[in-house]
Amino acid sequence: MEIAGLITVVALTTGIALLNQRGTTGPADVPAPTTAINVGNRPGALALSPDGRYAYLIIHNDNSTLEPGTVTVVDAGKNTLTARIPVGINPYDVATAPDGHHAYVTNRASNSVSVIDTARNTVTATIPVGQTPGALATAPDGHHAYIITNNPTSVTGAVSVIDLARNTVTATISVGEDPYGVAVAPDGRHAYVTNHDSNSVSVIDTARNTVTATIAVGSGPYRVAVAADGLHAYVPNYDSNSVSVIDIARSTVTATIPVGNYPYDVATAADGYAYVTNYDSKTLSMIDTACGTVTATIPVDQTPVLVAIAPDSHHAYITNNESNNVSTVDIGSG
Repeated sequence: MEIAGLITVVALTTGIALLNQRGTTGPADVPAPTTAINVGNRPGALALSPDGRYAYLIIHNDNSTLEPGTVTVVDAGKNTLTARIPVGINPYDVATAPDGHHAYVTNRASNSVSVIDTARNTVTATIPVGQTPGALATAPDGHHAYIITNNPTSVTGAVSVIDLARNTVTATISVGEDPYGVAVAPDGRHAYVTNHDSNSVSVIDTARNTVTATIAVGSGPYRVAVAADGLHAYVPNYDSNSVSVIDIARSTVTATIPVGNYPYDVATAADGYAYVTNYDSKTLSMIDTACGTVTATIPVDQTPVLVAIAPDSHHAYITNNESNNVSTVDIGSG
């Protein structure tokens, strides 16, 4: 499913009307979602700034395949609109640099990545990449970004590797069929790519830019996240209503956790929980990764897609594609 268009930047303070209801992470006290402001037509991709002050949301427009999208920037301190930044055509995903100085946007119809200087609120570079770029992830050291690309005439997909200092593609790595999600391990040594039609995950050695392992997972894997301790990766399997748990050291699946219908995205928190959006169930599954079980199922809104966890692990933010809004959940910490 393609979700693309405009990007809206929403401040994550109470002054911008993202109201939170307090909860805890324990199964006896289920975190309660609060539906946030209407953010526009069919919100999709979501990324937080490293300090947690801003959420970058890609909003789908009906004409997004024909016209450039834009980035709307809101100043959290002043609660005012500060800029609208044009990007490419049909923007799809967004990620921020670890130092917060730049944001990166994949433009599917432009076959490019827009580089935004977050201090000046301007696009400072447009990087040509492979065809129909999709998900992207930045390395923890900020040196590289990894971009999913799909060639309509080829069975397999690829990952474009961008040198972020030079804003150029330095490598293209073949992966499986219809790659969908990508995540980089905390130590930066490996990247993990879900291959939706291959029912697998490609493990990329980032030093050599080669695939060193291919791990069989469930049916129709979508996104992927690596735990903060780097020991496990979590893969929602959209077509089998489960999450595959990968042992990073052994490159094997060690557990399969049932979740809701059509799990889409996953994010991990520093306190040891993983959060999975269930597209058809209209819920967020909270997984205790220590015991590998769902400890809470949290109602959200229509067709939740992307989830992001605040840097302090206090809140989760979920884009609800058909409700045109964002749910924010107080998940507590410690």
